[in-house]
Amino acid sequence: GPQPADGNYMATCNAAIQYNDSGNPITYPQDEWLISPEVTVKDNEKLIFTAGYSPLFLFNTTSGVDWSNMKFLKREVSATIKVMVREVGGEWKQLLDMYDLYKDMDFVTLFNDYSDVANYSYSLSLADYVGKKVQVAFRYVGADGNVVGIDAVKIGIPQPQAAYLRPQGAFFFGFS
Repeated sequence: GPQPADGNYMATCNAAIQYNDSGNPITYPQDEWLISPEVTVKDNEKLIFTAGYSPLFLFNTTSGVDWSNMKFLKREVSATIKVMVREVGGEWKQLLDMYDLYKDMDFVTLFNDYSDVANYSYSLSLADYVGKKVQVAFRYVGADGNVVGIDAVKIGIPQPQAAYLRPQGAFFFGFS
């Protein structure tokens, strides 16, 4: 399963699977919510969090894949994580559905590059909610998915992160 991105703990949700006497899995539909306390959004603040999951298992790999040819028979969501927001007392609106980030990838790419559980960092705009009191929610919905973890959740101004990828064989130097 996913490992905490920050500290020692994270919120996790497992797929609801039970095995019958013959050893065959029985999956149960889920609609699990993790809802934040109320917070007032300030200028330039975003929803920042880390989600630990395997993008491959957002898809139905039980009956939706031809494993001998490594192709989708039918591309369908198995379980997904949806990020929701609402003004206090209002209706929930979807900010992000993790499935949408991968729905156009072919099966081989998903299998080769996205089958392991990893932590993915997100920063979502809350510009429409500046000055308003809101709640955010992480919603695990579907059946026969995989374990998902949510960690390092905050509403704030993103901190810059330095990253430098140099081309192979290039060496840059500088003076301070």
